[in-house]
Amino acid sequence: MENKKSQYSAYLMVRKILFIALLTGQFIFAAVMCLIVYADPQLMGTVDAETENILLIAVAVALFSSFLMSFVLGKKLLVSARMKTTLASKLASYQVLLIIQLGAIEVPSLIAIVCYGVTTNMIFLILAALAILTFIIQRPTKSKLIRELQLTADERDLF
Repeated sequence: MENKKSQYSAYLMVRKILFIALLTGQFIFAAVMCLIVYADPQLMGTVDAETENILLIAVAVALFSSFLMSFVLGKKLLVSARMKTTLASKLASYQVLLIIQLGAIEVPSLIAIVCYGVTTNMIFLILAALAILTFIIQRPTKSKLIRELQLTADERDLF
């Protein structure tokens, strides 16, 4: 029993580390891009207004569609995870769900940061910040896991 409890506690730790690593990557990438743009704005920002508008629309569509995909696909994967019979299989399915949801939110954030570097338009950085905020809201917690997987009392005791 104690061995299983430590195994599931390790699972929670892995989820937190994964989240922090993905979040830190976004912040570091944004900071580096800001430093590059600040150091030499003429080096970046060589895009004409028409291309910039196309990029803005593309990033906005990517953000919206990825948020929608994260939500819709997340609900389907959550239902699938709840139907598993063992706690280990529920947690494995939930881990896949977490990776897909966080990845779906992270990709448009990174695209927006790249577009900021290419155009030096702060709107792209604001869109990236919106994606990062959504990413932070998706932070994995023990209580969220218990609530979303609808764990039984016996399963909850293992955490």
